[in-house]
Amino acid sequence: SRNFKGILWLLFLFGIWFAQIATNVILGHNVSRYAADISNRAILLDAIQFIIALYFISSFALRFVFPSFSMEKKTSWILGSAPLSFTKIFTGKYLFYTSSFITIGLLMSSVNAGVLSLSLVSASYTAVLFIITTVTIVTCGLSLGALFPNTETDDPEVISTSMPGLFFTAFSLIYGTVSAWILYTSIQSSSLFPTLFFIVASALVSIIVLLGTPAIVRTRRQ
Repeated sequence: SRNFKGILWLLFLFGIWFAQIATNVILGHNVSRYAADISNRAILLDAIQFIIALYFISSFALRFVFPSFSMEKKTSWILGSAPLSFTKIFTGKYLFYTSSFITIGLLMSSVNAGVLSLSLVSASYTAVLFIITTVTIVTCGLSLGALFPNTETDDPEVISTSMPGLFFTAFSLIYGTVSAWILYTSIQSSSLFPTLFFIVASALVSIIVLLGTPAIVRTRRQ
């Protein structure tokens, strides 16, 4: 609420998402109206909707999560002089963003599952993978923003086009593509191994990044 431009960006991204939901609703209506059989393509459509939803999550993370520490440029001296540990500030931001993005992600997954009339197994796969992917993207975005804060500007558009911002953009898109491919192969082959391996690997990466980021920042400040 302190940044009017940020509110406009938020409304813009939500507007695009609502347009995508409207497209899905029209698709589902036409499938029901003409009794089309999309059972053979349901898995592919699910994977496509999955990666589109991840695109929105990545956009939200790049615009709001990654620049969160750099946007405190004008008031960073307050946090620096206050008797607050960086770990508590980092944890507070992390819990806020992960809970918010998981809520948005579950809403996206529910809408897509309802439109495509997915089975319980497919919908469960999609929801679990979406949550773990969202958490990992938020974790890496917040950590990169904390490790490489921009001290020259607090403009999110400039911050997001910096070298760390471009790296995070590439990472989130590639990681989201891999996650969508895991979803597609797991549902198609009815095998839990790729999904479990991906979840465990993502959880380990998130834990390592979460534990390492505050320690590195404290070392730099000493």
